[in-house]
Amino acid sequence: MRNFLSAKSNVRLFLLVSLILALVTFTSVAESFSVLRSSNLSPARAVELPFKTYHVQGIAVTDDYYFLSAVDKSRGNGWLWKIDRSTLEVLYKVDLATKSSEGVPIIHPGGITYDGDFLWVPVAGYTREGPSIIYKINPDTMEILDKFQFDDHIGGIASNGVDRLYLANWDTVHLYVCDMKGNVIETSINPGLEQEMGYVCAYQDLDYDVENNLLIGSGDTRKPYAEVDGYKFGFPYFHGYADEFGMCDWIDPKTGRVIKRIEIGFIGYGLNRTRLGREGFEYYKGKMYFAPEDDCTRIYMYELIPPTSPYIP
Repeated sequence: MRNFLSAKSNVRLFLLVSLILALVTFTSVAESFSVLRSSNLSPARAVELPFKTYHVQGIAVTDDYYFLSAVDKSRGNGWLWKIDRSTLEVLYKVDLATKSSEGVPIIHPGGITYDGDFLWVPVAGYTREGPSIIYKINPDTMEILDKFQFDDHIGGIASNGVDRLYLANWDTVHLYVCDMKGNVIETSINPGLEQEMGYVCAYQDLDYDVENNLLIGSGDTRKPYAEVDGYKFGFPYFHGYADEFGMCDWIDPKTGRVIKRIEIGFIGYGLNRTRLGREGFEYYKGKMYFAPEDDCTRIYMYELIPPTSPYIP
């Protein structure tokens, strides 16, 4: 009987140790952040904009207005619209196309942001390399209040509304932390590369979650091919795109590390299927806004459902 009880105790001890090891391993692999499925997003509403939008790049949202950026490459225009949310009437349409100090055509707006006081809009050339011009704009009058040139193609921007700008270059190989005049304070590589994730999110638009003091990036997710035959910017992840789908990452701006990730999936079916995180994104008052389509654009609104069973891909 004593041997039987001892055997049972050993089994229980083994199971307990195994459970602890499993939890430790899970935490290590997950790097203490969870990945949520697209089922954690609940559709709230969609609106179709009644005008041609060209190649959409970014969206910003307030209680009363949508702001949308887009590029018309064939005509060399970099558009920024201010749209009444209740009527969808275009109140302002501004062409931000210009030339850099070196004479490079600057026509490609990126993702945009509204920080509670100002609109911030990056506009770059149509190449991966810089330069870009960053515009600070009055959202009421759409007047340009300030601008500075930046020596990289900036495709996304966020502001904490106080003293920091966060700039993402093409496909967010690099993230720049700057002061409000564009002076670089810190440069880091994409968190997916830094944290050696299986999937790397090439953020197309950034936003800042003021309530939780977190940076948010939305975009297409890249997974490296099994055999990489070349590199982009020294990183194999950006040579070939496989398994593309949409992701949003919540990033701690103090450490530059992802602390939460959400799959955002697709809209449409078959040949008409589009990645939800393809271009414009905004997080505003607990809702997520996406503008993934060109020419005939719908703005999709989602509410985030609290997680029930996070998983690690």
